[in-house]
Amino acid sequence: MLHLQTFHRLLMRALFIVSALSLAAMVVFTSLDIALRNFTGSSIPGSYEYVQRYLMPLLVFPALAHAYESNILPSTTLLTDRMRPMARQMLFVLFRLIDIAIFALIAWFGLVYALDATSRGAAFLAGGQMVPLYPVLYVVPAGAGLLVLELILSSRQHFREAANVHTENLSAGS
Repeated sequence: MLHLQTFHRLLMRALFIVSALSLAAMVVFTSLDIALRNFTGSSIPGSYEYVQRYLMPLLVFPALAHAYESNILPSTTLLTDRMRPMARQMLFVLFRLIDIAIFALIAWFGLVYALDATSRGAAFLAGGQMVPLYPVLYVVPAGAGLLVLELILSSRQHFREAANVHTENLSAGS
């Protein structure tokens, strides 16, 4: 299990770097496009399409697991802090199972779509040329799959605590 966690952390770090590089490329690409448009009157052919089809997915999906891990996403603590420990743990487990199910479905259907797009040779028009779309489509299932792994690994302790709270409540009621 330690090897899986180590691999998971390294993969998360590498994908976070991919997201950061994508953001930097987006800033440079957009700045160059604006500068060219202002100084020469013409922009980089297909610039909007490249940003939309390549850089945006490379920015968002690889960083999903990191966003969950760092707890920067909104949570229900305002509601759950006022609950009993058992209710809080059970609600956490329910929400985590829902998260895992949703992102597992996104990963699965994203992979199916990416494989189909690869077999069809999916492409988009940018700057008067057809550019392959399918390579970036694999980022969606990879990011969602890594998020599922993050949710499972980070939830193990909470699942154990919920089981302990449930066991203590059962033994106290007897």
